[in-house]
Amino acid sequence: MRKSILVLVFVLTLSLTKLSFAELVAEQWCFQCPPGTTLTLFERDRYYCMVPGTNQSAGVPLWAKASWAKVVWDVQGGRCIDTYIRFGNEFCYRCPVGYAFTTALTDYRKGSGKSYTNTGRFACFGGAVYPESWKNEAWCNAYGCNFGQKNTVEECLALGELKGAMEVVYGVKVPRLRECWLQNSCQDKKPHECFDYYRR
Repeated sequence: MRKSILVLVFVLTLSLTKLSFAELVAEQWCFQCPPGTTLTLFERDRYYCMVPGTNQSAGVPLWAKASWAKVVWDVQGGRCIDTYIRFGNEFCYRCPVGYAFTTALTDYRKGSGKSYTNTGRFACFGGAVYPESWKNEAWCNAYGCNFGQKNTVEECLALGELKGAMEVVYGVKVPRLRECWLQNSCQDKKPHECFDYYRR
């Protein structure tokens, strides 16, 4: 009887471990901070790039999701494909070039959207400035980077914090409804009835 109970506990523990790991894998992120700074957690859900040993901040990090693949098993054992890196017994991960891997974060811990202020109905008509890396994830031009449609402005603002954007433009009227644009600055900001313009 005691042996059966121990076996049952072991199976349950193993199942929970696999479930937790599966959830963990789904929430892994890669980050990028300027050289000489480290990723630091503040106020439970805010992350900054800090100069070690000081209170000096270099701003918020850039984020990107890690790519995942299953370990390939053969006669020589388990291995990762291409440039993926081994993580545990079953999985391999890969970060974009210039990004580092972290296991500490989940999507909404990195951004609540509360750091932005609505400045009115405006849009960027030219001269938008944004990181080059955003071009791999969004449609970018002189007006900013369009990250597609988001169901709510809160979702768009949270993405803005996630990406470290200084400005967020959200579509509030047809035909631009729910469009989510990000940039760090804009040289030609003008009134536009279809968008709300947010700044840090």
